Amino acid sequence: MIHSVPTEWPSGDLVLTIDIETADADALFTGIVDAGTDKARPVEGPFVRLCGYGWDHEDAVHVTTDPDELLAVIDRADVVQGHNILGFDGLALAWHHGLGWDTFCDKAIDTDPLARYDFPPRSREHGSDDQYDLDHVAQRYGLAGKITGEGGLATLKRRHKGYDRIPVDDPDYVAYLVQDIRASQGVSRTLRRAQVPYTLREHELARYAGDMTLNGWLVDQPLLAERIAAGEKRKREALMELNERYGIPLGKTVLRGRAPNKTQHWVPHKSPLATREGKDALIKAFWDLGAHHYPRVDKTFIDHPVTGKRVKDIAAGREGMERLAAHYVGKKGLTAVQDLCDLVTVVTTTRTIYGTCKNNLAPDGRIHPRVSMRQASGRWSVTPGMTVYGKHAGRHVERAVYIPDPGHDLITCDLSQVDMRAVAAHSQDPAYMDLFGPGKDAHQMIADMLGLSRQESKARGHGWNYGLGANRMIREGADPKVVWAFVNGMERRFPRLCSWREDIRSIGKSGEYLDNGFGRPMRCDPRFAYTQAPALMGQGTARDITCEVLLRLFRAHPEYRPYLRCYVHDEFVFSVPHEQAEKIKADVIESFTWEWRNVPIDCDATGPAPDWGIASAK
Repeated sequence: MIHSVPTEWPSGDLVLTIDIETADADALFTGIVDAGTDKARPVEGPFVRLCGYGWDHEDAVHVTTDPDELLAVIDRADVVQGHNILGFDGLALAWHHGLGWDTFCDKAIDTDPLARYDFPPRSREHGSDDQYDLDHVAQRYGLAGKITGEGGLATLKRRHKGYDRIPVDDPDYVAYLVQDIRASQGVSRTLRRAQVPYTLREHELARYAGDMTLNGWLVDQPLLAERIAAGEKRKREALMELNERYGIPLGKTVLRGRAPNKTQHWVPHKSPLATREGKDALIKAFWDLGAHHYPRVDKTFIDHPVTGKRVKDIAAGREGMERLAAHYVGKKGLTAVQDLCDLVTVVTTTRTIYGTCKNNLAPDGRIHPRVSMRQASGRWSVTPGMTVYGKHAGRHVERAVYIPDPGHDLITCDLSQVDMRAVAAHSQDPAYMDLFGPGKDAHQMIADMLGLSRQESKARGHGWNYGLGANRMIREGADPKVVWAFVNGMERRFPRLCSWREDIRSIGKSGEYLDNGFGRPMRCDPRFAYTQAPALMGQGTARDITCEVLLRLFRAHPEYRPYLRCYVHDEFVFSVPHEQAEKIKADVIESFTWEWRNVPIDCDATGPAPDWGIASAK
C-alpha cells in the first residue's frame, strides 16, 4: 500500500508529548556501547529503558518501563510532539518495538526543526556553536529546562558507569524524565508560531531521512574483513618504514615494578603520529627533505623542533598531506616529499576508512546512516561519516564494501555543480547563468575563458564565489599568476554576480536573516559576513535544491522510498530490484532534473552496479 503524506499540520484534541530514555544513543542499531574502543561492550538490558508521556489536557506525567504502553497512547493521540522525536525517539521505537514509522510521522510535530527555524543557528566557521538540545531551547524561551547537576543524566551515567546501567526505579532518573516532558510541553506551546509551510516541508524531509536510516545499507562483510586485514598490514609496513627512514618513534620504554626490582619494558604507541614525539619527528623529516612549510592546525602552538620558533602544530590528515605534496612536488620537484606524505596518509587513514564501517555494523549486516540537519545552511550530515570513502584517483575501490540487497543493483544520482547553480540562480548574472546550459561544463568554460586548466578552475571556483581572496589562495600554495588570472578574469566577466555578493554581505553585516529562496532563514555572524553570507546563500540554497529533488521523487514515486540507502555530499544511493533498475533510474533522473529561477538543475546518474565502488568509477 502506497502511503500518502499529509499536506497540513496534524491537529486534534488529543495532544501527546513524549520522551524516552535509552541505553546509549550511539548504540541504537549496533547494540554496542563505546564501539571501536577498548571499552566496547554489549548494551545491558533493553535499549528503550524508560518512556515518559503527558497529555495537554491533564497535568500528570506518566512514566513506564513498558514501550508497548507508550505505543498504545501514541496510537490514541491526534498529535504527538517532542524534541528531536523524528531524529531519534521515533526511530528507536520503530526499530526496537515496531512503531509504524509512517503513522508516527503523520501525527508528529518535532520542536527541533521548529527551534532552528525560529532562531536560526549561526555559521560555525569561526567557532559559533548555538545549541539546540532541549535544555538550551527551553532556556532560550525563558522556560525551565532539563535537570542538571547532581540529579542530571550525566551524573547518573558516571555514578552507574553507563546509561544502560542506571536503575530504572532510581528516583533521580524518573524525575529527570518527568522534567523533560514538562520542558517539551512548554517548548511545544511556544513554538507553535514556527509551524509554517517551510517547517512542514522539513518534517516531510525528516520522514524520508528516517526511511534511509531504517532501511540500512548492506555491507559485504567478507570483503570488509579482508580490507581491514590488508589495511592493517599496510599500516604496520608504513609505520616500520617511517621509523627506519625518518625516525618516527613507534613506542617508548617505561619502568615497571617496585624498587629495587624495577624492569624496563617497551610499550608501543597506539597512534605514533599523534604523540608529541611523533609529530616533532615528522616536522623534522619534512624539514630535512626541504619542505619547510607544512599544513597546520588552528589553535595548537608548539616550539618548532628545528628552529625553536613558536609555530602552529602540524595537521597530518589526508587533505593536508595532499596539499603539501602538490606544493613541493608540483613546484619544486621534491619527489621524496610525496613518498613521505603517502606513508603518513596510509597510517592516518587506514583505520578510519573501514573501521568506521565495522564499528557501525548492526546485527542485520547493515549500517543504518543517521541524518542530522544542524548546520546553519541546513545541509545534511550523515553518521557514520561516509565522506571518508574516496571517489577520485582510483580511490572509488574503497566504496566496494557497500552493496545492494540480494536481487538488487545500486544506482546513484549526483546533482551537478549544485552550489554554483544556486549562486547563478540568486545572482541572475546572464553570463554566469549561461555556463549551465544543456551539455555545458561550467568548470571547463571558465577555464577556457581564463586560459587555465579545468582542475585549476574547479579548485578556485567555489571559494571565489564565497569570498576566498587571492592572497588566501596564494598562502594555501596556489601559483600567484594562476590566482590573479582567475580572480581578475572572474570579476571582469561576471559583474552581476559580484554585485549580488556585495548585496548579500550587506544584509549579513546588518544582522538581518538571509533567505535562501525556499523560505529558510539563515543567520551569519556580522563580523564575518564577507565570507559567511555568500557561503550560506550558496550552500543553504544547494541544500534545499537537493532536498527538493528528493521530495519530487518520493511525491511522484512513494513506492521507491524503501530503496533509499544513503546520502553523501550531493549524491543519493538507491538499492533497487534488478529487473526494475533501468526504469527506476530513469524516474530518478526525471525527478532530479528541473529548473529553478531559470537555471537548469542537472544530475549525473550511474548504475545499475553490483557495488558502490563500481557505481562510483569514472
